[in-house]
Amino acid sequence: MNRDIGFKLKIMLLMVASGLSNAYCVMNFKTPITHHTGNATAIALSIGDKEKMIFLIFIFALFFIGSLAGSYLTYGDKFQIGFITMAMLATLSYFAGDIAVYMLTFIFGLQNSLLIKYDGVIVRSTHITGYLTDSASIIGRYLKTKDGSRLHISRFFLMSIGFFILGGILYFYVKNLSQLVVAVIYLALAFLWR
Repeated sequence: MNRDIGFKLKIMLLMVASGLSNAYCVMNFKTPITHHTGNATAIALSIGDKEKMIFLIFIFALFFIGSLAGSYLTYGDKFQIGFITMAMLATLSYFAGDIAVYMLTFIFGLQNSLLIKYDGVIVRSTHITGYLTDSASIIGRYLKTKDGSRLHISRFFLMSIGFFILGGILYFYVKNLSQLVVAVIYLALAFLWR
């Protein structure tokens, strides 16, 4: 298989996992867990609701701690260790009831910390806002200069966004099995990542 196609397939699997778990948490816990700009605003706006504020601060902190743990575990491109760890935690979260949201937040901090690069660009596989901005910037630059040398990165970003959305759609088919599907994706990536 072409190395570039194989690499993109692995990233798209990560994007599906992110979209699926984010949809699961939005539907079941009323909060996104794969990105935190909105959660930071929600912390500020929940000043009058102490319980909600504590919940959101905890979510925010777990993403940070997951990123720290991920950087530690996968330093030196040891991604298999990270994927196996995430698969185990995703499986455990299936049985965790209401605390699954905390486990999944930690997992996605870990996933987002993986220092994966595509053509010199760091891949952040748990959220798409940066991809949306960067893709539009690349296209805008192309429209102005006719320099298409970075258009492949824009296509990669747009494809990633599509697979994140696909993961969200997948939620409606697997619902409460979401974490197990994500665990299988991580196990597949542990095997495929070379």
